Amino acid sequence: MNRLLFIIFLTLTLGANAQIFLPGQSIAPDESTLAIQYYQDGDYEKALVLLEKLYAIPNNEAYFDIYFNTLIKLKRYDVAEKVVKREIKKNPQSDMYPIALGKLYQEKGDVQAANKIFTDVISKLPKDEFKIRNLANNFYRFENYDFAVQTFKQGRRILGNEQLFTFELLNIYRFKKDKPMLMQEYLDAFATMPQLLPQAEAVLSAVFEDKNDYQLFQGQF
Repeated sequence: MNRLLFIIFLTLTLGANAQIFLPGQSIAPDESTLAIQYYQDGDYEKALVLLEKLYAIPNNEAYFDIYFNTLIKLKRYDVAEKVVKREIKKNPQSDMYPIALGKLYQEKGDVQAANKIFTDVISKLPKDEFKIRNLANNFYRFENYDFAVQTFKQGRRILGNEQLFTFELLNIYRFKKDKPMLMQEYLDAFATMPQLLPQAEAVLSAVFEDKNDYQLFQGQF
């Protein structure tokens, strides 16, 4: 996840959960803010001290992302694995935690184990547009952009609609600067959304590096 977006997400999420602390718990009001600041500054050891305390509070899963990522940054892989597997047992219906486990395996260099988890999750996609979006967003959340793309494409096949998720895919391709797929997605969309042409020209001109790219795009019409 983009670092700035990640911090904003955490600030909003943690702020929304600031009232769940019970009387008698020794959590200073600014400890969550300080933990985020330490994380943002790259002072992961200090962040971890606070996050372990915050995450230990019952029903305080809002801290999972930053706690998990701090463990990854510090290469505390064994601890991170125990944490995420515990959450999988507590929340068997959630696909976020298996994706986090796959991310952990990626960080450890076990790409095969990670990909097995990711493909298994995608293979179980239901015919539910909301759940498809949620799964793709969880892949995006853990910086697995290619699997987010796979999720949206599988969702199109499952729902029998090749026009779904166009804007989501355009955003991912633009973020990745995947020019061929960005061009193709726009071209596929023009049949039903010709009004996208001005947007396509503006977006593509921002990512194209030379005239050849733009001429290639024009030549597709």
